[in-house]
Parts: sequence; structure tokens; C-alpha cells
Amino acid sequence: MYRTTKALILRYAPYGDTARILTALDEEGEKLTITAHGKFNAVQLYSCSELTLRTSKGRLSISEARTIAEFRGLRSSVEALELAAYTAKALERIAESDVPEPALFRLGARTWNAISEGKLPLKELRKAFEQRAAMLAGFADFRELEIT
Repeated sequence: MYRTTKALILRYAPYGDTARILTALDEEGEKLTITAHGKFNAVQLYSCSELTLRTSKGRLSISEARTIAEFRGLRSSVEALELAAYTAKALERIAESDVPEPALFRLGARTWNAISEGKLPLKELRKAFEQRAAMLAGFADFRELEIT
């Protein structure tokens, strides 16, 4: 069975000599574990890719892949790269397999794009990301709480 989706590449680890195990967040907001044999140019860390995935024996692997966005500005400074890594780890922890939350994908893509473009200070981006991620994780929007 095949399906095509857009996905943010959150993490990868080598798997043997010619493969990688990817952790990705698909456009539906589900965390996926995917085996990639080759095709590494299209599945770079902290990028967005269109993936055609094959399911075999309960595992996902990539049949086809193409890069949609590289977010090159994420590598413009150590601080920008650190924030990209921080957001990737947070998205990975918040996202669940088989529990869709499309807003997570949009939050990740928009945050990486904002970091990459460098239009806002990184501290402001981090704070905005944390507030929105906390809300998506089920925590209340503390700005709306009244303290009595």
C-alpha cells in the first residue's frame, strides 16, 4: 500500500551502511518512523519533503521523495540551528503516532520558515513557538486565565 504526504524531517539515525531511520511529522500531524534506503538528498534534517511511502509488514519505507523546502537559513548561525533542533525535539515529543494534529505540522513549518528568513529575533520566535506548542499539547492558554 502506498501513500503520498508532506513531512518535516525531525531526526534521523544511520541504519546499516546504506539506510537511515527517519522520524518525521507528516502534514496530518502524525509522527512517523520511516526507513530510507538512499534518497538522502530529499530527506535532509530540518527540511520539508514530499514522500511516497510504502507499507510493508507494518513498516514504512520511502518509494519516492523530493524536497519541498530546505530552510537554508536554519544553518546561518549556531543559534538558529539550535532553535531548529529545539523545535524538532519538541514537535517529536508532542506528536503521537496514529493521533493526527495538523496544526503541529503547520507550526513546525512556519517556525522553521521564520527562523530561516531571519525576520524576527530568535528569542521572540522561541517564545511564540513554545506558547503555541504548549496549547497544542493540551495546556491552557495562560493569557486567557484569570487569577483570583
